[in-house]
Amino acid sequence: MGDTGPCGPCSEIHYDRGDLATQAETFKDPIKGVNGENDRYIEIWNNVFMQYERVSDGSLIPLKAKNVDTGMGFERICAILQGKTSNYDTDVFTPIIAKIVELSGVPYNDGEAGTPHRVIADHIRAISFAIADGALPSNEGRGYVLRRILRRASRFARLLGQKKPFICQLVQVLADTMGDAFPEIRERKEFVASVIKSEEESFIIPGDKVFLLYDTYGFPPDLTGILAEEKGLLIDEEGYEKCMEEQKARARANMKQGINTMGTKRRLFAGAKTRAF
Repeated sequence: MGDTGPCGPCSEIHYDRGDLATQAETFKDPIKGVNGENDRYIEIWNNVFMQYERVSDGSLIPLKAKNVDTGMGFERICAILQGKTSNYDTDVFTPIIAKIVELSGVPYNDGEAGTPHRVIADHIRAISFAIADGALPSNEGRGYVLRRILRRASRFARLLGQKKPFICQLVQVLADTMGDAFPEIRERKEFVASVIKSEEESFIIPGDKVFLLYDTYGFPPDLTGILAEEKGLLIDEEGYEKCMEEQKARARANMKQGINTMGTKRRLFAGAKTRAF
């Protein structure tokens, strides 16, 4: 798993999605063959036979307790069984992506424009499963990792035009599709959604604060937005615009009152001058 630590021989299982007539030929090619740059071969399973511990000087020490570290790609197996070329085209992801489209109004495609949909669909699973298992967003340890994942999902939600809590609205569809396999998601969906919503709200700088920076200190809101994004935060643009409109309304009212006052003073002055004659 790194320069040091448990290790051993590896056995990989690949699936060939191509034409079997050309399989033998591609096997000989280091680029087009297995573990190359050919999309026809997809690794679906990996087995590492843990026999040694590699220490800092590079030597290998036999492990007292040997084991097999095995891992199968769930989404990749689903793609093969369902005849799909992408994990995101399987029924593991399509219901979530469909909900994202419904809520955002932004159509999905399998190109670059669909990246926000795919990122959010992937991240909502990790976030929800972790919270259902007892992890909570924080500034350290696993909670920090969880918070970073959620912030990344929120950033991509913003690319879909979402400026208010959005990720939390996807928990229900996840519970509907994965609840049989992971009943804890279904049982704790309200709690999971509330935690995510609270976090999403904490990523947003209130509009009145953005307005204060501009109105009192002359700090432009677009620059506030850039600095906020660098920190993984969002600004409440609607709240800012509301404060701006209120300020404009007050200015118009003050101007109107000033004009009326000046007009009254002039009339009074003119009346006094007439009476004086």
